[in-house]
Amino acid sequence: MKSLLNTVMALAAAIPLAGCLGSHPKAPTFWTVDAEGIAIAGEAVEAKGGVVPARVAEVKVRPPWDVPKLAVRRADGSVAFDPFNAFAARPEALLKGAAEDVLASTGRYDVNAAMVGTNVTFSVVVTRLDLDCREEGVRKAEVALTLVANRRGRLGAPSTSAAKGSAYVDARAGDYSKAFSRAFVAALNDALKDL
Repeated sequence: MKSLLNTVMALAAAIPLAGCLGSHPKAPTFWTVDAEGIAIAGEAVEAKGGVVPARVAEVKVRPPWDVPKLAVRRADGSVAFDPFNAFAARPEALLKGAAEDVLASTGRYDVNAAMVGTNVTFSVVVTRLDLDCREEGVRKAEVALTLVANRRGRLGAPSTSAAKGSAYVDARAGDYSKAFSRAFVAALNDALKDL
């Protein structure tokens, strides 16, 4: 009986160490979204009527795309979240800086002067941010968004305009930072053309 009790106690003491003795799960690879160098590479909208101080008031990413793990659209219509690939921060945080860089690169908006005050604010609503794997052997970074511009005229009268943009970028090389950066910049430039 004493031998059985010693065995049970030894097993109970070993249980907390069991996780340390096994292999560790693979840590995810973290990706980012950055417009540096991409927005200037021929996708910028030409300036019309001078440079205007502006700021990005907010970026919202709709569920289920608003989580750090990469969302993967599958052929059966379902969405999976990749445990091995994730954004380095919440998508809203990554996309806001990229949106500011895209606006600045157009030559139409000065986001640095907006710290003093501006009559133009932008809101970006991302309606899709995923890795599209619905076709066999195809991986595409997909971004769809709505860009809303709020302007205040000289007499203080507000006006609002909105435009949609979307883009697909080949992501088969596995560089998701590059693919999602290009897709976001292209989608935002697509929307800017209609504002």
